[in-house]
Amino acid sequence: MVSQRDLGTGAAAAAASGALFLLGTGLEPLWWAAWLAPLPVLLAAPRTAALPAAAAAFLAWLIGECGLWAYYTDRSALEQPVALVVGVFVALAAVFACVVVGARALMRSGHPFAATALVPAAWVSVEYALSGLTPNGLFLSLAYTQLDAPALVQVAALTGPWGVTFAVLALPAAIAAVCAPTTPARVRLRLGALAVTATVLVAGYGVVRLAAADPATGPAVGALALDQPVDAVPLDGPAGRDLLDRYAAGAARLADAGARTVVLPEKALAVDATTLPLLADALGGLAADRRVDVVVGVVLDRGGAAANAALVFPADAGAPVEHRKHHLVPVLEDALVAGTGLTVVDGPGGPRGVLICKDMDYPGLVRDYRAAGARMLLVPALDFDRDAWLHSRMAVLRGVETGLPVVRAGRSGAVTVSDAYGRVLAEDRTTGRAEASVVTPAPLATATTPYAVLGDWWAWLCALLVAATALTAIRRRGGKLTAA
Repeated sequence: MVSQRDLGTGAAAAAASGALFLLGTGLEPLWWAAWLAPLPVLLAAPRTAALPAAAAAFLAWLIGECGLWAYYTDRSALEQPVALVVGVFVALAAVFACVVVGARALMRSGHPFAATALVPAAWVSVEYALSGLTPNGLFLSLAYTQLDAPALVQVAALTGPWGVTFAVLALPAAIAAVCAPTTPARVRLRLGALAVTATVLVAGYGVVRLAAADPATGPAVGALALDQPVDAVPLDGPAGRDLLDRYAAGAARLADAGARTVVLPEKALAVDATTLPLLADALGGLAADRRVDVVVGVVLDRGGAAANAALVFPADAGAPVEHRKHHLVPVLEDALVAGTGLTVVDGPGGPRGVLICKDMDYPGLVRDYRAAGARMLLVPALDFDRDAWLHSRMAVLRGVETGLPVVRAGRSGAVTVSDAYGRVLAEDRTTGRAEASVVTPAPLATATTPYAVLGDWWAWLCALLVAATALTAIRRRGGKLTAA
């Protein structure tokens, strides 16, 4: 029977962790709160029965997810089915509860090192599985919570996003294991020293890497987004032609300010075979006249099959290059045809890869661009106002992972230029404004990062660690899985 004390401890831990998860995750997280959020439930776990520990962890994660409820379900945002969102939220909360209960069992049975490793390794394995098995890529990752702390995300150049998530969860797990009643004093000293050393190494690596960062000295780049309807505006009407004139005028201003490349947003206009020449005359003519490369996102209809595409109008007056978005938003883009190929175009400073919005949620796709020779990423995008920080920072992290600067024009969000170290060099928000734009010298790519070469090695290492821990636990229980 569960005691009143256990219930009280579990409830207090759930409330504390839940509040910290609300602050430390979501659309504009406080990076330090993400490190503290798991601590109350992990501290409480070895001091209570298994059921209250599981319930506390479940409720804490569920409370934290509530900050994203409106974003996923509102018609003004992702507009996903309510049943699907509920299912995902409950499933993730249940998985987190299982992880905490597993760590509890290891702490209570005298394995604090294993408990410390299990929490971050298990959650990295969950994130990695979700990135490959769901249509949302790496959208739900704790790694993004750290983008306001540039030194802490530099480890992504070695491990990808998985190392950042691991670090965020490893420290609170270590503190909980050190403080567990069953951990001997000598083990506490060793585990505490290891945790401090690892944290210092992660932060120290970031500080050293940032100190060696090159200044932005390449040919200037610009990004522009205008206030317009959410849906792409058809170019066959006066509203579309007016919007095209406004984009052409804005791009001309950026070119006059020194930009040699201008990126415009995703789905700015809807074009087909009859209106494509109008677009080419306006933006292609501008590109040739001002000697500037112009990238614009459109809904392109070819013979009744519509695609979310980016068109690149080169400065040398050559033919426009078409790129189609690979990863379409479920429900909202079900009627569109996805693309498959990489698009790398030459330009000032070297080859540039072209991606569209949600494509940047997939680390593997960005690694492919790096392997194909890209030295910069040009990204038309469309956000939902409230996610301006979060979605733009996902793209920023892809740059850290692969050593590539990113120029991203997100309407209903943010226009940003970030360097290969995750520093946002220029940013302007579009919310409530007629226009947002930036012009800045182009940052340079770094040498190819270990993650760009080795891929998801850290995620696989975490999966192996979880499997080894489970097998060891089964053996020590005489071949049976039992609750400690």
